Amino acid sequence: MVELISLFERNDQEWKLVPTKFTQPQDIAELLEFDVPAPLTKEGLKKHLEAHIKNLLASEALPANDFDTIQSHIALRYFIADEKQHGHAHTFLRLLRYYIGVTEHYPSSPQQWRKIKSLLEAYAFLCDYDSDKSMALSNNDQNIIIANAAKTLIAKGYNISIKLGRVEFDKDSEERLFEALSYRFNKMGYFALENTLHLMGSFYNRQTKRYYFRRSPSPNRKLEPSIPWGYLFNLSLANLHEPVKSKKLKNWYNECVELAQLYFCIHDLQTFNVYQDMFHTYNTILPAIQKQILYDQHYALDQINAEHMIAMVEGQFASPLVTTKGFNATIHIDLLKWASKQATHDSPLFFTPQQLLHPLGLKYTLDEIEAVLTELSQDAKKLNRGYLQPEDISQRNFFMKPFIKTGEKYCYVNPTLCNFGFYFSLEQKLNPNRKNGNIVGDIAEELVSSLLTKLGVTFYAGKKYKVSDAIRKDLKVESKERECDFIIETDDTIIFLELKRKTLTSFSRAGNTMKSIIDVSQSLFHALAQTGVHEYTLRKQDKITFKDGTELSLNGRNVERVALTLFGYFGLQDGSFVHMILKTLINARIQSGNEEEDKKANKYLEELRSQYKTDIFQEYYCKDNHNSFFNCRFFSVPQLLTMLKNAKDNETFLTEFNRTRHMTDGSKDWFKEYEYYRKLR
Repeated sequence: MVELISLFERNDQEWKLVPTKFTQPQDIAELLEFDVPAPLTKEGLKKHLEAHIKNLLASEALPANDFDTIQSHIALRYFIADEKQHGHAHTFLRLLRYYIGVTEHYPSSPQQWRKIKSLLEAYAFLCDYDSDKSMALSNNDQNIIIANAAKTLIAKGYNISIKLGRVEFDKDSEERLFEALSYRFNKMGYFALENTLHLMGSFYNRQTKRYYFRRSPSPNRKLEPSIPWGYLFNLSLANLHEPVKSKKLKNWYNECVELAQLYFCIHDLQTFNVYQDMFHTYNTILPAIQKQILYDQHYALDQINAEHMIAMVEGQFASPLVTTKGFNATIHIDLLKWASKQATHDSPLFFTPQQLLHPLGLKYTLDEIEAVLTELSQDAKKLNRGYLQPEDISQRNFFMKPFIKTGEKYCYVNPTLCNFGFYFSLEQKLNPNRKNGNIVGDIAEELVSSLLTKLGVTFYAGKKYKVSDAIRKDLKVESKERECDFIIETDDTIIFLELKRKTLTSFSRAGNTMKSIIDVSQSLFHALAQTGVHEYTLRKQDKITFKDGTELSLNGRNVERVALTLFGYFGLQDGSFVHMILKTLINARIQSGNEEEDKKANKYLEELRSQYKTDIFQEYYCKDNHNSFFNCRFFSVPQLLTMLKNAKDNETFLTEFNRTRHMTDGSKDWFKEYEYYRKLR
């Protein structure tokens, strides 16, 4: 790949397209010296040329993602140089993609590329090519946005370079940029947080009580870099001290926004094209997964509707499974309800322990309130301490406690962004040192059961059945018994739902691709592998007879398989992206060089692969170019709560369950899409 980049950079004139050398189709056959089937027509000649070009491209020397890297590298060099360098190479590569499309492989031989250039020149003539049209093709390009960000940084005195299709800072320049951010945030103090909350308010939806940070990519929308609100919010929390007295506070803040916006823009985390994640291969899907995670960390923020958090905390930590054993979270839940009601999305809530006595109904003494506030609070000086570099995710700790201690007062920064601290604190109290995961899993399943029951959805839960020797052999599994977490039936559909408590680790959030795929494997892949056994058993036997005598009959119904996580995986739970992950990895083996991690990543993929190799799944899901994973879904409990709010029985739940199934706006924000499509009904 490096040699090819050098080939395209070395002599730009060599890649200049001159279709005007041809005056008629016959010239093409004569000059290029190949036989063209009679009769000689323009369209016939175009097909012949296209076949020749694709044949030359069919070499397996370079995968498609390497070609993308080469194309991005030349485009960035071209745009950063104000379109004064590498223009011919840039146009050639863009026209090749425009006319011929995407192929799986590309050649590495300079001779083959020169031949392709000659053929493309002839093809362009037949397409009535002109340079103006060529430039128009190039102008709707995210590389322009990245290049403009790079040029602005250069103008500010930062040194950058382009390496293998990516813009990179030199070490000293990157350090200077973060020093500039640190200096300004230190001066601004808590003014930065107040301003960040105020400006983020424009993304807040009062109906859903969520922020819609993710844009919907659109060919009709002007391409522009987004602001990394997640990064700015976390950096603001690390600087909750008194601001200096200065008229420059707003200027400093605007400068920080610009620097952060430019920095993250050149790291290419933003999706500008609605089709960008629809055509991945094995070589590109792992970086794409990591890109989604990093975008959610730095541009968006983990968030939960306050009503959902109340339902989740109360449903788990007030469960008889723990209250009968002496665990009491009543005051914690009352504080969550009070704070959720009093706090607003655009400014922090400050309060003292004394102010809570009457709102909490005089149920607790001042000492009891102060003790719980101490348990649920962090000192402002320790909040996100040391966080500056985006990859320093381990320095972010604001999610561990909901409140901040500031002098004699307590602060609840935001009811949507900071409520996870209630859950985290109570889980730590219930299960210190994480030694008893079973109780946490039990109350999570109890939560889902209570939510379904409360809203009129009937279901089976925790049903166990024996796996026959024949099925174990077919699926290459060892377990003789399986358990279904939840089964929901309608007239035409059976939904198998498996609940997983696995969340994204700090390693994944910091950019470790292998840790990310392990997290996905132990949540999405694991749940789908489990539900796959249930479905296969049902289809092979036409029914499942559970150990308690209950029978589940297929009766010609559809089967849906759901991986349900307690908390969100956000952009990764987009339906189309889930299908792309499964499609590209189902026949692959992930290899990192670390045998232990490879085993974790591949374990459940291998189980899924065995399922889809069976005659039953091949017949039902893998013929006629069907989406083999169309019945595989990836939801979180907050998404389930949103669906259940609009359901009253099993049939209406299925309607809400499928609300976003056939449509997407490309934003990868399920909550945004769901509310929009409900309005269209």
